[in-house]
Amino acid sequence: LSSALLDTSNNIHCLNSKIQAYRQEQSAAVEVLKENVDVCLRHISSREAATPVQLSSARDSPTNPWRMVRDKETTILELERRNDHLKSKLESAQEKLKEKSEELLNSSRGLSEKSQEVSLLQDNLSVAERRLAENQREVERATLRLRHIEEDSEKKATRMKSELGHMEQELLAERERHSSSLQSLQRELKQLHLESSSWQERYMREKQKTSQLSEELAQSTIQLQRHQKLETNRNGDDADTSDGKNSSKSPELEDMRMKYEALKKELMQLKKKMAQNTSVHPSSKVAYPEELNRLILEKRDIEEICLSFDRKFQKQTQVVKSLDQKLKESQLKVEELTQAKLEKQKGYQDFVKYVGEKLDLVVGLLSIRSADTF
Repeated sequence: LSSALLDTSNNIHCLNSKIQAYRQEQSAAVEVLKENVDVCLRHISSREAATPVQLSSARDSPTNPWRMVRDKETTILELERRNDHLKSKLESAQEKLKEKSEELLNSSRGLSEKSQEVSLLQDNLSVAERRLAENQREVERATLRLRHIEEDSEKKATRMKSELGHMEQELLAERERHSSSLQSLQRELKQLHLESSSWQERYMREKQKTSQLSEELAQSTIQLQRHQKLETNRNGDDADTSDGKNSSKSPELEDMRMKYEALKKELMQLKKKMAQNTSVHPSSKVAYPEELNRLILEKRDIEEICLSFDRKFQKQTQVVKSLDQKLKESQLKVEELTQAKLEKQKGYQDFVKYVGEKLDLVVGLLSIRSADTF
């Protein structure tokens, strides 16, 4: 457009200079013709004064001044007619130049408006580019933050998984130890129950034996006292009869005494055993509840440890779930940011396409106008 305007202005200046030169040449030719006419008139007047006028064929001679004047007048008229024709052409050319200048002014105004629009579009384009660059930087920062978050979450997840694996191993070990300890405690309890039941059975048997022995001892003492009374009552009888009876009953008394001594020994042994059993059995009765309480407390401690491990495992699972939720939220945010970035890039491309189409349209219109003008 600027080159077309420069060409039109140069053409206008050239036309103006040519018109001015033609006017100057025309005026110079008219002046020369006027001078020639004056010279001819003076020459004619001088010739007429010197010689009489001959109205014969001298007028038709080429050296006749009248003919020369007439020829000059015809040339002057022809020049004036040509001058008028050129003036009309000049006026039409000036009118055309005015129209073209008005068109050029209108086109310059349109070009100024279009240039303003283009400047506005360029400003909007620069603003959009800055916004796009800012959005790209924000997206890059968001992607970096997302990478850091993903790396942290992966590290935390791996650490939590390792901790969970260690805790599961510890929990399994504790459960195995607890189960083994429970089994050992159950076996010990069974053994204690069996021992207590065996001790109770033995105690009852020994008690029954002692009661039987005490009854037999009481019967033997009664029989011995009876025999002693009979012997004391029969001491005053005959010696022969007493000797025969004593000889007959002496083995029975010896047997009774032997049985009595044996029963006495057994009773003493049973009493010793009873004392030992009573000394051992109450201690076992006292020690058994203490051992049972200790085992119950250990069982409670183990159950509390297992519950604490279960709670820790539940907390770790909750933390892993929360980390997974945060990871999903961050992935959704990244998808939203990428979608917004794609939409902005699409809008920017549409805007650039629209601006390019408008510029192509403006350039085409201006090229069409310049082609119509020149």
